[in-house]
Amino acid sequence: MSGKKHKRELKRQREALKEQQRQAERRKSLITAGIVGLVVLIGLGLIWDTIRTERAVETAAACGAKKPEAADAERPQSLPEAPSLSLVPGDYTAVIETSCGKMTVDLYEDRTPTTVNNFVALAAIKFYDGLQVFRHAPSIFALQTGSATNAADFQIGYTIADELAAAQSEGYTPGSLAMANSGPNTNGSQFFFTYDKSELPPQYSKFGNLTEGVGALKAMAKVEVDGEAPKEPIYIESVEIFVDGKPLEDVIEANKPSPSATASASPSATPGKE
Repeated sequence: MSGKKHKRELKRQREALKEQQRQAERRKSLITAGIVGLVVLIGLGLIWDTIRTERAVETAAACGAKKPEAADAERPQSLPEAPSLSLVPGDYTAVIETSCGKMTVDLYEDRTPTTVNNFVALAAIKFYDGLQVFRHAPSIFALQTGSATNAADFQIGYTIADELAAAQSEGYTPGSLAMANSGPNTNGSQFFFTYDKSELPPQYSKFGNLTEGVGALKAMAKVEVDGEAPKEPIYIESVEIFVDGKPLEDVIEANKPSPSATASASPSATPGKE
């Protein structure tokens, strides 16, 4: 091989080697970029999974339920006096939907009229919808709710007197519905259910008793607690009141005085002299 041919061959080999090196670098860059992209995707996936998990935790509730929309609704934090509502004659029932199922309660409108009136009035303005069962006291078999802040120190701003006749005569049998208080005649919005026979002294106005939904009540009682706080939120999704089987709203509407009756009931004007 002549000198010129030899030089050309060497030059060709050097260029081929450089091209191989360039291709190797490109492959390396592509591999690195792929790895980085994969790491980023995995990272984003983990972040999204974390967000989804956190959101799931935020929206999860006991017994496989979900957080109700009413949980974030605004509600009165303090009322200067009890909501105004006069009970019309009839048999009062409360249907309470919870995270763990539905419960039906026979309200004692005859024996505890003031307490039932208060409960019905608060239910009518949707005060209880979305609140949590914030306390489970196993020592007295009680599940407590009715706090706008889901804390025991909440005060609604007014108090009603005790009505203890039913508690004194019946005691707190399983399924009892009674007012929580901080002393005599300090009832407000908070109440509790007993899911077993409780030896509480008759110092809490018992104003109703469960007629259906024992399974839901026991399911709530089985939710694990940290101290007395349920580890999973248990929600009172809604409270609906029925009178003789009819929705309270319909009964109120049907009992509204007609305009003619209102006019005839108003004082007549003093006739003037002609």
